[in-house]
Amino acid sequence: MSGEFLWELEKLRCRFGVDADELRLATRELTRKPRGLKEQIHTGEITRARKQKRASRELEYWKNLEELVDLVEDDALKGEEIVDRLVDHAVLPDFADCLLRRVITRNNISDSDIDHVKRGRFHLGRMEDPDTPRRRKLLASQISVLETLLRELRGR
Repeated sequence: MSGEFLWELEKLRCRFGVDADELRLATRELTRKPRGLKEQIHTGEITRARKQKRASRELEYWKNLEELVDLVEDDALKGEEIVDRLVDHAVLPDFADCLLRRVITRNNISDSDIDHVKRGRFHLGRMEDPDTPRRRKLLASQISVLETLLRELRGR
């Protein structure tokens, strides 16, 4: 260290009445490495972009699911085939929920049956929410599964 620098430090120490221990603590505080995440310039923009991407994926997922339900809701054989293909996918509870929602809104079943359908929707909702972190990671593959099924059904 240069003598001039030390002299300036000594003048400041005397001026503020700071002893050597306080000066050491201040130096340690000034030279300490910051902990935690580094501040990023575009953090807000990145967060907004990720949220928009997730929202657009979810919108695409539900749009494809509703279209699939439109294509199979009146054809029991197609519906059974789709259910068999979706057994191993997380899409199945959402597919079932869409079908049950349609049954309830049509009002062409008895009140006791509507109660059973509502109970089924309640239990489906308790299984796993589509917006859980695990399901969000799988959303792209779920959209791919739905698009494949839609292409096959449109081709028939």
